[in-house]
Amino acid sequence: MALISGDFDAFFRRVIRAVEPYLPDLVIAGGCANALYRYHPHATATPIPKPGTKDLDLTCDPAHLERSGRRLLSDLIREAGLTPKLFGQMHPPVMKFSVVGVEGGPEVELLCPLVGPPRQAGGAEVQAIALQEGGVTAQPLRYLDLLLFEPWSIDIGRVTGFGDMAGLPPLRIPQPLTYVMQKVLARREPGRPADKLEKDCYYLYETSVVFRDALDAVVAALPAVRRSFPEGWFTRFVRDMNRLFETPQSEGPVSAVRVASASVAGLSGSPRIDEIMVHASVGRFIAAIK
Repeated sequence: MALISGDFDAFFRRVIRAVEPYLPDLVIAGGCANALYRYHPHATATPIPKPGTKDLDLTCDPAHLERSGRRLLSDLIREAGLTPKLFGQMHPPVMKFSVVGVEGGPEVELLCPLVGPPRQAGGAEVQAIALQEGGVTAQPLRYLDLLLFEPWSIDIGRVTGFGDMAGLPPLRIPQPLTYVMQKVLARREPGRPADKLEKDCYYLYETSVVFRDALDAVVAALPAVRRSFPEGWFTRFVRDMNRLFETPQSEGPVSAVRVASASVAGLSGSPRIDEIMVHASVGRFIAAIK
């Protein structure tokens, strides 16, 4: 059983080996975090689909990437056979790295928290942040500091197919509570494509299923989160989460079911997921937070 898919897993292996010296400073986010959640000790096994992704998002605090005897991150990435693609007109530009000579394959991008006021729809493009001595940039995004707050960790040796990498430093993944908060709050930010907003709804549902038997451990971080971030973030998160999954016919359940159905199209024996199931599962997650 693959983490995501054969192509992605090979790419993931290449990137993780390349950035090994920096693993203690990186947090894996996005759809890959959801896939890794299933191997966490607090996780409960589930047959629900994994929608898949071609993106590997590595979140960092640029201030914590001092070299400290380590080689430049840009050198490690390029020596692993990855080449950058540049996006935007600002300097430095946003960078995504893919395997040299492979078109349409997985990509890895570094992300960091956006400092200052939130972006406005139609506003100026956000400038990427140069890391270390240049050569690699991180795209700044609002609310990303939530993902860096007291992250959980997982031994990559627990992941099916990666037992030979058990000696690497633990992979850091977002605390599920802050992961869900960031997904919900970021929906207000301009520029998020509709298909990714739909997939985010599935990721929220998937998180509620994977940790359905460990909700106490998930919400244990709540007091510290509320002390460390603006109270308005938490208030807005609870309100928006409630609206998104208010009824089985709300946007959240409908979008999650659409993504699940597309993920298993043409496959036999896949579990059926409906809006009532999604509403009930996420509802338990919301109740635990309250």
